[in-house]
Order: sequence, then C-alpha cells, then structure tokens
Amino acid sequence: MKPDDLDKGRETSSNNSEVKKFEPYADRWFDKDGPLKTLHDINPLRLRYIQDKITLSNTKVADIGCGAGILSESMYLHGATVHAIDLNQKLIEAGKAHALSNKLDIHYEVCSSKTFAAQQANEFDLVVCSELIEHVQDIEGLLNDCRLLLKDNGILVISTINRTFSALIFAIIAAEKILKIIPEGTHNHDQFVKPNELVNLARNVGFDCQDVAGFSYNPFSRRAKFSTSLDINYFATFTKFR
Repeated sequence: MKPDDLDKGRETSSNNSEVKKFEPYADRWFDKDGPLKTLHDINPLRLRYIQDKITLSNTKVADIGCGAGILSESMYLHGATVHAIDLNQKLIEAGKAHALSNKLDIHYEVCSSKTFAAQQANEFDLVVCSELIEHVQDIEGLLNDCRLLLKDNGILVISTINRTFSALIFAIIAAEKILKIIPEGTHNHDQFVKPNELVNLARNVGFDCQDVAGFSYNPFSRRAKFSTSLDINYFATFTKFR
C-alpha cells in the first residue's frame, strides 16, 4: 500500500534504485493530495500506535528511513526530540526546508543506519522504521543497527507489509496499477516480510517482540484503522533482551 519514509537502511543492504525511488516526489512530499497521499492518510494511525507504546514528550527518537519527514514532524510536534536519517539527499533537503519553514527543530541527516549506530549508540528511547523494512535487503543488519541505537529500556517500532496473496492483490495490483493511489513500482512482493520472519530476525540480534498489530487502509474514505488481520499491513514493537 504505501511508499514510505525511505532510508533503504544500511550502506551494505541498499541499492541505488531503492534509494532513488522516491526522489522524484521530494518537492511534493507534504502535499496531502499528492503522490504520497497514502502516507499522510495513515500517519495519524502510525502516530497513535507509537503513542500507545511510549510517551513522546521528552523522548529521544531516531526515525530511520525518514524520507522528508511526515512521521518525524508528527513525533516532534508531540514533544519528542527527533533525529531523522535517510540515504537520499533530496529527501533530507526537502525535510529540512519544510521543518525550517514551520520552525521545527528536527535533526535531519543523510546517513546510513550503520554509520548512525556507530556514532550514537545507546542514545535513543525509541527507534522507528516505518515502511522501510520492505525496501531493505539486509533486514537483520538493519535491526542490529536499531538495537545498537537504543538505550537498555528503549523500544523499536516497525510498520511494514506482510508477504501474502492479499498483499499482492491489494498493496500492489490494486493500489499501484488500478487505483494508482501510490506510484507504480513502489513495492516488490518478494521483499515483503511475514510477521514471524520479522520476529525471528529480530530475536537473532537480541530483541523480544512485545506486540504485533494489523491495520487496514480504505482508499475511498482515505482512512486507516487497526485491524485484527495481519494479512496486509502490520505494526510490531520490540524491546532489547534484558
């Protein structure tokens, strides 16, 4: 369903086509009726899920794969100190410009998760990877970077897409080719990640899974809501092993 805030993860796991995928939309990133309108539509639910897990006020957050910062701005406006990274220079420039025009003190940087983790290990209360995992080759490496960034009591929140037939039909064929609510070519079904796969990869690097929750998006009402089904979109929350 959604092209999101793209870091494409790590220097070792990204490829140029993924990093450049959303660059043409940098100038329209904050257009709520533009090519990335689904990001704006699902953003309130993303924010609500995060707030159910952690209080954002006075919380230090790393937004990995921030794009131009739709979610970054929302977390900042709810009291968080936000450090947002992406590998795409134009998206970071767009994020900086939008933040400056709205007097938002968000720390944007062109940086990989690997480099960022080396620079700011154990610094963050919350790390967010929203609509990123499905664009990364070395998911386990990315998860390890996230773990390094977190304080001992910190949490990782991920939102992504399940690798199911339903996701193929609705997140790619319907969303990209028929309804054209997101740019065609945004997603590759083979790169979607099943919840149990994500949980296992996270466990491999030292995370406990605390929660997995589904959500759905109605392209006609342009509303997202929590769902008992994990067939397409889902959130997951992780904490470090104690």
